[in-house]
Amino acid sequence: MVAAFGYAHYVTHAAVEKLTQDLSASQSQVKELQNRMQTAEAQEETLARQNGMTKKQLAQRTAALQEEQKAAESRLEKEQKAQITAVSGDIAGVKTDVGGVRTDVAATKADLDATKAKLQSTIGDLGVQSGLIAHTQGDLETLKHKGDRNYYEFTLLKAPSRNRYRR
Repeated sequence: MVAAFGYAHYVTHAAVEKLTQDLSASQSQVKELQNRMQTAEAQEETLARQNGMTKKQLAQRTAALQEEQKAAESRLEKEQKAQITAVSGDIAGVKTDVGGVRTDVAATKADLDATKAKLQSTIGDLGVQSGLIAHTQGDLETLKHKGDRNYYEFTLLKAPSRNRYRR
């Protein structure tokens, strides 16, 4: 029993020794990590000071920049809406002008059609008149026999030469 007790004491003592070593190693690792954290925080504060800002100031500046961005976005939206409204008004004016041009074109087309009809009528009248013009002696005789008009014969003489007026 003493031997078992001795063996148990030895095993327990070895386990306690190992746990003590592990605890020491863990404590040294925790200390090293704490040192690293302190160094990182010191560097962060140093950077903030070099930039002239603390964490609070940095947060305030960030918030101010975000507000400025939102204000600029809303201003741009308002300007866009105003420009769209102006363009819409211009488009409405153009539509009105196009309607007026359509009316003018329709009136011009009607006038052109009336002029074409008058021209066709005039061409027709001239065609009838050309049938009443004699070009040869035979045509003249035919027109005389119709009896629509009176015909008078005459002879045209050639004008005397102008040489007699020379000095």
